[in-house]
Amino acid sequence: MFGYVYPFKPDLKIRYYNTFKSYYCSLCHEIKKNYGNIPRVSINFDTTFMAILLDSFSTVKHNIEKKTCLIHPVEKKFIIKNNPSINYASHITIILAHNKIIDDINDENNLFSKIIFPISNKYMQKLPREFDEIKEIIFKNLNNLKNLEMSNKKLSIDEFSHPFGTITKNIFNFYAKINNFNEKYLHYLENIGYNLGKWIYIIDAFNDIEKDFKNKSFNPIFNLDNSTVLSKNMDIIKFKKNIKDKFSSLLTYINSKCLENFEKLSIDKNYDLIENILQLGMPFKIDKIVNHFQCSKQKGSVINE
Repeated sequence: MFGYVYPFKPDLKIRYYNTFKSYYCSLCHEIKKNYGNIPRVSINFDTTFMAILLDSFSTVKHNIEKKTCLIHPVEKKFIIKNNPSINYASHITIILAHNKIIDDINDENNLFSKIIFPISNKYMQKLPREFDEIKEIIFKNLNNLKNLEMSNKKLSIDEFSHPFGTITKNIFNFYAKINNFNEKYLHYLENIGYNLGKWIYIIDAFNDIEKDFKNKSFNPIFNLDNSTVLSKNMDIIKFKKNIKDKFSSLLTYINSKCLENFEKLSIDKNYDLIENILQLGMPFKIDKIVNHFQCSKQKGSVINE
């Protein structure tokens, strides 16, 4: 479900793109420091963005070091050391990755996920105790989401995406609380988190339509309460084409709420990079995934049982 929140590189100055890469590499190294090498595969662009946004409230100057890694054994990368937001993002990445494994087991009976679950469970035991609260909030809302998905009820996409929006809202809120953020900015930060989570959930659902249809897996878009959206015995590609304008508009609106709340934050650090991601990077993903999706050869009928 992750990997959608990324800069629009063609319109980004090299130094800002390098900043994004630096946060990404730093998060990878932080995961290694806290959990070891294997969990580094769980790194994603979305928790990288989270670290960038949360760090933008800090006035502390970065402690930079150049390091190599397994993927880049020769070329040294700029690593931000001892950074609270990156450290926080490393723990959140592990929590979310662990829940993704559980989700894959429950949804698809995925053999690989079953094999790695005991390993992932050991990493979860390394989670610092101060993260118990946010871990429980994440677990609770993912459980709420699972109950919605298993209920077979016809719901709105807003109802389906609400639990994941609540998760990202609380992830932002929890960091703000433990770092004593100014209360006047907390509302805007929570709104960014909530809308970002909904946006990720919805665009991921659209992106997975063909895969979920082929695998007969759950997809909220197949279970919407709006009968004009979904009809039986419809070609899956035609189905996507019929709904793409609606979902493009919806995702664009949610994206605009993220940008609107971001512009109310009084920050200078990372401003241009974050603005690029919200103003250009996310719309580019909408355009690529929803407006100009690449059709696979898989065709058939959407069966609404």
